[in-house]
Amino acid sequence: MGVIIRQSVKTTLLNYAGIIIGAVNTIILYPLVLEPEAFGLMQNLLGKASLLSNVLLFGTGTSVIRFFPTFENKENRHNGLLALLLLFPLIMACLLASVFWLWGEEVALLLQFTPNELLQNYAWLVLPLSLLMAWNMLLFYFPKNFLRTAVPAFFEQVVVKLASLGIAVAYFWQWITMTVFFNSLLIVFAVPTLSLMGYIHHQGHFTWRINWSFLKTDGAKGLLGFSFVYWLGSIAAASRTYIAPAFLADMVGDGGLVLQAAFAPAFYIATAIAIPGKSIDAILSAFTARYVKEEDWLPLGVLYKKAANHQFLLGVLLLVPLTLACTTCSVSCPMAINMPLDIPPPSSWGRLAS
Repeated sequence: MGVIIRQSVKTTLLNYAGIIIGAVNTIILYPLVLEPEAFGLMQNLLGKASLLSNVLLFGTGTSVIRFFPTFENKENRHNGLLALLLLFPLIMACLLASVFWLWGEEVALLLQFTPNELLQNYAWLVLPLSLLMAWNMLLFYFPKNFLRTAVPAFFEQVVVKLASLGIAVAYFWQWITMTVFFNSLLIVFAVPTLSLMGYIHHQGHFTWRINWSFLKTDGAKGLLGFSFVYWLGSIAAASRTYIAPAFLADMVGDGGLVLQAAFAPAFYIATAIAIPGKSIDAILSAFTARYVKEEDWLPLGVLYKKAANHQFLLGVLLLVPLTLACTTCSVSCPMAINMPLDIPPPSSWGRLAS
């Protein structure tokens, strides 16, 4: 349990460093350096990409942990498990690209989205962003198998937030145009992808050579079915979190991006609540997969009881600062104080009106 506590504490600290940086960005800096429409568009694109990344993953974020004990072989770098799972988001992205290319207008009409020129100009960024996010999630999960979660958390939480702030400041000082600003989001999310690939390869756990013959073994045959079942549940969970940030502006139409920018701080603060659970799950899941494979239920039960106590203590410690953060945000957010909201009446909100 000592390894679990040390790694979960490190990961929690890095996650909350990212939360603090992101909160400063979302609540204070972005509303100051970005126009409301640009801020809203950024939140809209990232919300769509976050939702779509769960579709592209096809449940492999859990499979990379669940099936690692089956594929584990340090000599041949685990039979190319990571490379195999990285193919899933790429294949799904190609399929979705084909669907949108052939029937994009029909899909938008079916969902009754209100046309928005600014959204349409940058809509193409959603698919590559979601692919990078899906790869980043896999590369973040995979080191859990070796009880290494701090380095992935650093790239996921700190690097991405600081890089996003950097391009926003560059846009504010007019060093780059709006087009370059939004295109630079691809670079922001590509840096963790390449960095984590290099880190895992350096640790001796990654190769592009997939052992296709190993997929015929009994232990590996359940990978696709398991991934599919988990995929259905993950889409439902992701929809609950990302539907509003992803489609608010599309459904409102004129003024929708401004409205989305106004709600961004509230959406962001809500994500802090799940951080302790994600931190301890990052290290706990690797132990769980091994105990389940070995059918060793007694230590698994002890592990979960200790993890529950650890979660409770973290929750109590975070209750007061989170309450203060929510209270402070409502009275000090530049978006709430300075940004005029020219929001259309609910009767013009399309499907939201119903």
